[in-house]
Formats: sequence, structure tokens, C-alpha cells
Amino acid sequence: MSQSGRSRTLGVEYVPRGERPLDEGDGPLLRFAADLRRLRTLAGSPVYRELSRRAHYSTAVLSEAAGGRKLPSLAVTLAYVTACEGDTAVWEQRWREVAAELLPAETPKTIHAPYLGSAAFETADAEGFFGRDALIGELVAAVGEHRMVCVHGASGSGMSSLLRAGLAARSRHKVVVFTPGPHPIEECAVRLAVVADWSAPRLRDELAADPANLHLRVRQAAADGELLLIVDQFEEVFTRCRDETERHNFIAALVHAANVDTSRCRVVLGLRADYLDRFERPEVHQFPMRAMTVDELREAATKPASAAGLTLETALVARLIADAGDRSRTLPLVSRALQETWHRKQGMTLTLAAYDEAGGIRHAIARAAESAYLTFGPADRELARQIFLRLTAFGDGAEDTTRRLARCELDDSERTEAVLTELMRRRVITVGRHGIELTHEALLVTWPRLREWLSKDRDGLRTHRQLTEAAAAWVALDHDAGALYRGLRLLIAADWVRRADPTLSARERKFFTASQYAERTQASVERKRTRRLRQLVVLLVALLLVTAFSGFTAWVGSQEQLSEQVALAVDSQVASHLRTDKYLAGQLALAAYRLYPSPRTEGRLLQFSAEERAVSGPTAVDAKAALMASAAPNGDIVLTGSGADSTIPGTGAAVDSLAVSDDAKLLAASYDDGSLALFDVGARNAPVRKWLNHGNRVLVSFDHTGHVLAAAGHPADDVKLAPVATDTTLWNITDPTKPVAVATLTDALGPAHFSAAGLTLTTVPSRGDARRPQVWLQAQDRWDPLPTDDDQHGNYSAESVSEDGALVTTVSTDLTDPATVLWQLRPGHLVRIVALSTAPAAVAPAFHSHTVAVVEDDGVISVWTVDDGGSPNKTAELTGAPDHVRTVLFTADGDLVAIGDTTLTTWTMRPEGGRRGRLPAAPHRSDLPEPVGFLLP
Repeated sequence: MSQSGRSRTLGVEYVPRGERPLDEGDGPLLRFAADLRRLRTLAGSPVYRELSRRAHYSTAVLSEAAGGRKLPSLAVTLAYVTACEGDTAVWEQRWREVAAELLPAETPKTIHAPYLGSAAFETADAEGFFGRDALIGELVAAVGEHRMVCVHGASGSGMSSLLRAGLAARSRHKVVVFTPGPHPIEECAVRLAVVADWSAPRLRDELAADPANLHLRVRQAAADGELLLIVDQFEEVFTRCRDETERHNFIAALVHAANVDTSRCRVVLGLRADYLDRFERPEVHQFPMRAMTVDELREAATKPASAAGLTLETALVARLIADAGDRSRTLPLVSRALQETWHRKQGMTLTLAAYDEAGGIRHAIARAAESAYLTFGPADRELARQIFLRLTAFGDGAEDTTRRLARCELDDSERTEAVLTELMRRRVITVGRHGIELTHEALLVTWPRLREWLSKDRDGLRTHRQLTEAAAAWVALDHDAGALYRGLRLLIAADWVRRADPTLSARERKFFTASQYAERTQASVERKRTRRLRQLVVLLVALLLVTAFSGFTAWVGSQEQLSEQVALAVDSQVASHLRTDKYLAGQLALAAYRLYPSPRTEGRLLQFSAEERAVSGPTAVDAKAALMASAAPNGDIVLTGSGADSTIPGTGAAVDSLAVSDDAKLLAASYDDGSLALFDVGARNAPVRKWLNHGNRVLVSFDHTGHVLAAAGHPADDVKLAPVATDTTLWNITDPTKPVAVATLTDALGPAHFSAAGLTLTTVPSRGDARRPQVWLQAQDRWDPLPTDDDQHGNYSAESVSEDGALVTTVSTDLTDPATVLWQLRPGHLVRIVALSTAPAAVAPAFHSHTVAVVEDDGVISVWTVDDGGSPNKTAELTGAPDHVRTVLFTADGDLVAIGDTTLTTWTMRPEGGRRGRLPAAPHRSDLPEPVGFLLP
């Protein structure tokens, strides 16, 4: 054994056990093998069985790599080095140096291989491009008949070679061939400038300015003929070009140049089939790539060798045709296998033995897959592993087979696209119109790493595949809840996710999360149903007692009178039990309501759904009363609910009014010094703080879109701090940082109330004829007052409009006849329909125009319904508000909100609908929303 074949440890020679000694000599191959053995020794001399487990190659292959008789492949070398924890970059450089030293001994540098391997044919390689004569003829005929042709096929189908070594080489016209890259207009200008001897920067600017300039430049360049413009890999327009305008202009330039009446240009595009649906135009002729026939494949294999004076064994040709399988995807593998066979030829003959020694097509794809995998980083390796597993159909009791993978099954990310592109470049996978496939199913058998992946946790792999298919079905059914996982299937999937911590696609994660949420929701519904059943038992017992009592006292009078008396008797017991047994009091209130529904019993029952929140000054809520803003005496604004608990510090002025947009994203505040500010409560992104004086004191309110803010006139008489406004200004706050005044409503006090569509609003007259309601209708860009009938008079202090814009409610403070007056909007004027005999303090309509809440002067809130004929009917009396009520409103959910001096009370306006959840108290925090806009007079 030579000194280079031994390793020394502490001065003692050591030969790995069971390893054949290296031959004598000092050639590059022996030195390379000796260094591999030395690397193994430094790694602790692991046995080859252990190296095989780490490297995913057989022990025979790894032992032969360090045998010194022939140079191992780069993939095997890097796997050996990785298993011994060596530096792969250093060893890759070392392998290339040894391969370069050995090349002259095996193949003279002056002799070129007749096969290009996996590389595409260029125009200069046309003499060696065989097997596609018929297809080239068909394409030439199609280009002669149609001015714009789109050649489409799967990756690896030979499309680039067809366009360059076939069409471009045989064209009788001037030819420009290029790929779009990230800047297709720039690339087109550079290539066209070379042919026409123009300035590339100037041409680029012309094409960017007007797509029609390409046609003009082509006419100038091809005045005596035509120009053939070939755009290979046209899918790069969609994958690499990020500028939507440049993409549109480039495509428009090509279409115009090819189809204009005076065209001198024929355009041929090479498009990967999976992008065909993004470029289907009637003016473009579609030319699909077809697979080679057996005779064409035989010609592609034998004629390059014949042209170089070589021959192929008949057995080799037969094996090639058999191994090729799907000839539309394996052409690069055939060329690569023949290239490796040529390096091992015997004399002038390519033999089947040399083909087998090179590994053939089946091992060529395995080497390509391993080489591609080793180039990836850790994250991309995991992504590649997932792709290969998804490309496999698991055999139950049979061999695994290939599976077509839909592109939508993978995440649409740049990293995924990069991994797929590298695997396509290595010819390991094929991407076509109908999905992604392995180039050859032999990879399932010949690639040790993939075999190991497939052998681990087969049950988990099947669970993942079932989850993938279920997620696809769920998406196909438009996210139907019935397609989600439930019960045992969800338990199995959840156990696998918890145990294996797999990498799921975005669609799979969404499906799995939705399944878990649906399961939890169903469990919650079942628990509530059980609880309600228990409550129903209690109610049935109570009703049974009431019914027995009703039967005993039937002699008192009619059944309706008896029910009323019994209900009133039961209702009278509610108040006495409120403090001692609230649950019993609630059951009694429900029993009384069911026995005899009346405003009194319904109001008593609704009292149990009341939710109270403390306020200390002007207060506002969003459309669902989830977010509450309340002003403190020191000018601070306290936000409560919807995850926005915080305090906005005051400015030194007292808050006059607050308004919260329906979506709870914007807050408007007016102050008694005339200032007005907007806060972005939803984003909380702390924009630049800007405060400016509005000039006059106003009352603020939003429309239901949150895009219009009304700064309405102020009814206050105190003008010590700032004068009060007597007009209402409407601001467009679509961009809260740049509000724009769009209208001014003269002699209009606030607060202003909008309909849902934003086409109707109400204000209170500030001067002039204050005895008429003030309703405004939007007509294009202006607001016009709506007239009332001449005999409709009153002294109105508050007005509001229903969200559907059909009903206007007003508060008449006429000393002789105070009332709540309801009005109906009819084309061109406002008609009074009914006056409720109450002494109101505030009034608010619900969305549907048939329900109205009125705050009476004794603090009772009565709820009325009005039929189509204008007849009112009181449905409930609410007494739960603990102090003076200033404002009353209905939420988008139909709940009723009363805002008093110190308390905000919410009732769920469904007698048997249950209670609302109680919001926690608002803590003081420093992460405050800053004003995002300001208003000018």
C-alpha cells in the first residue's frame, strides 16, 4: 500500500477494516481515493453500512468511490463527504480538478460529445438536431399561415430546441431570438438593436412610451422582407416581470406588431403549458408540442453518433426506447444518458455495457435529483421533500407510482417557485398544463433518499394525503362546512399534526384550522343546548304550576283575563326576588311574559338582558355597540371593548361630542375650544399628530360608510370658550389624513343623522322656520332641503332618520302638545303620519322603519311598532336605565342602547334571546391612537 493510501493516528499506521488496499502509484485518481479514506478516518472510521445510512447510497457504491479505480460521480462524492462531515464546497472543487486531469486520458479535448446532455439546442447546434424534422415542418407551415403563433408544451418537451435549432435555423427571414427575463421591453430592445444597428437605450424608451413603436421599428428594419421575432420561455413575462405596466405594454407591442395591416413581423412564442390559460387570445394560433414517435426517438439517438462517425449497438437502442417511457418528458434524460455512455465508449461504438455502467436513464434522473437536493438550503430541502412526496401515489399492497400534482396544491410563493424552477432545470420534474409530474417514475426506485422518505411513517403520509384531498374538495365546494373534518377523521389528523409537526400548505392549514373551529363551535352549541334543556325543565315546572293555578281559578272570568291577572301576579313577585334570587326572578319574568305578553311583561323580561357600562361625559359607540368611547371630565377619552381598551389623553379642552364609525376604526372628537380631531382607532399606527382649530364648536357624527363626517352646528348658548357653529359642514374623510369639505348645510344644528345609503340626513333648524322638520336629500354633489306640507308644524328639538331612509322621527317640544312625531319620506316632500302621545326627551328609529324607541320625561323607555297604515302599538316598557337618558339608539344587531349621564345601558331586544356578554373595565394604557386628520373651516 502506498503512503497516500494510509492514515496515521498518533504515529501508528491504520488501515480501515475490510477495505481493499489501494493500488500502487501516485496518480490523481489514487490521491483522490486516499483523501476520501483519510476523511473517513477523521470522521471516526464509521463502517460503510453507517455511511450508507447517512449518504443514502449503497455500501457498494460508497466503497467503490474510495476504491481508486474510477472517479465517482459528483453526487456520490458529495454524499460521501457529507456523511463524513466534510466541506462539500472544497470537495466539489477538488472533484472538478481531478475530473479535468482525467479528461485527456479518457477523451481528447479536441473531440466533442455528439450529445448535449440536458442542455437545450441553440441555433448553432442545428446540424446535430435530429428527430424533429416533421414537427419543424409543421411549425414552419403554421408560421407561414399565421402571423402570431404560440408554441406550448410541458417543461422538458424540447420546445426551446425546436424554436432555436429548428425554426430559427431554417428561417429565410431575419431572426431575433430572446427570453423576456425580468424586463422584457429592455431585452427586446437590446436584441432588436443588434439586428438593426440601432441605439438600444433609445429603442427601449420608445417601446416603453408606446407599444405601437415596435411595429414601426420592425417595418424600418425589415423594409425588404420580414422579421421573425421568437420569444422563448414566454412564461417569464408572468413569473419574473414584476411591473404590471411593462408586462402589459410588452404583450400589446407583440400583438400589435404581428396583427396590424402593414405588419412586417411574425411573432412566435414559446410558452410553458401551465401558463397557457393566462395567454389565450383569438388572434394567436396555438401550436401544441407533441411527443416523439419511436422512429423519431431512434433518429434522435442514432444520427448524432452517426454524424460523428460512431455507432450504437442495436441492444442499446432497444434499451433506450424501453427506458424512455413517456417520450414527451424524458428527452433530456435520454441525451444525458447517451452523453455519459459516450464517455465510456469502446472504440467507435456506444455499447449497452457502457450505458449500464453509466447508470442509464433510470440512474441519471436519480443523480440529477440528489444533486439538486444537495444544492438547497435546509428550508428548501424540506420544501423539496414535500414536493417529491406529493408527486408519489402510495401503493396499498402494491408498488408506489407517480402522481400528478396540481400547482394550486403548493403555496404560491417565490421560494416554492425557485425550488420548482431548479428541479425543472435539472429535468427531475415536468411542469405542464395539467400539473406537475416526475420526469420518470424510475426515480421512485433508484433514488435512495426518496425511498427512505417513503418508508418512514407510511400512516402519517397517508393521513397527509387524505388531508390534502379533503382540503381540495373543500375548496372545490366553495368552503362548504359539510366538507370539513369532523369526529374521528379530525382526531386522527390532529394527532398526526401534533406528533409529526408537518409542513402543511396554506390551503391545508386553512382547512385544518376551519375544521377545528367548526368542531369547537359544534361542541359549544351542544353544551348550550344541554343547558337550555335544563332551563326548559325548570320553565315547564313553573308553567305547570301556573297552569294548575289557572285551572283552579277559571271561575273568575275569561281565560284571557285570568291569564292577565296571573301574569301580573307573577310579575309582581319579580321585583321582590331580584336581590335574593335573580335566577328565580328571571324564570318568573319569562313565565309571566309567555303567559301574557304585554309591554309591561316584555319590558320586565328585557330588564334581565340589560348590560350597564359606566360613562362620565359625551359618549359614542360603533354600529354594534362593541366599542365605546367616553369622555372624562379632564378631557381624556376612554376606549372600551373590541380589543381597543386604552385612554387618549386630553388636550386641555373639554370634549363637546364624540362619534365612532360603524366599523369601529375611526373616532371623531370635538372640543369646546373649537378644535376637531380624527383618530385611527383600528390601525393604531401612530401617524403624525396634527391639530388645527375648526373655529366653532360643533357636534360630530359619521355616515354609515365611515367616509363622511358631519361637523354639525352646536345648540349650546355658552360661547365663553369658542363661538358655536350654526351651519353643518360635511367632510369627505376617505383618506383620514386629508379631509376635504364637500358641502355646507346652512342654519342646521346637530347632531346630524344619516341613512344607511348616505343619501338622506336630518338636522335641527337653527333659525328661520324652526317649526318644520329639517331633512336633506343628496342630489349629485349638493344637498337640498326636503319640503313639508304647509300645515305640518311643530317646535322640533331633535330629529333622526331610519337607516333605510323611509322614516323620520322628531321630538316636538311644543309646550301645548309635546309628542314624538313620525314622518314618512315620499317623493318630493315629507308627510306626517302619526304623533305618539308621550312627553319625549329623545327618540330613535330602528333600521326597518317600523320600530321606534322613545325616551319619556319620566325616564321610561317605550318601544313602539308602527304598521304600514301608521297605527302605533307599544310593545315594551324599559325601566332599567338608572339615570337621566340623553341619547337612545338601535345597533346593527337590533339591540337598544341608552346613553345617560353616568351609565350606558344595552338591552337585547329579543325577550328570549339571552344576555349579551359583559365587557371588562377599561384600563389606562400608553399605547394610544394619535389623530390622523384635521379639519379646516
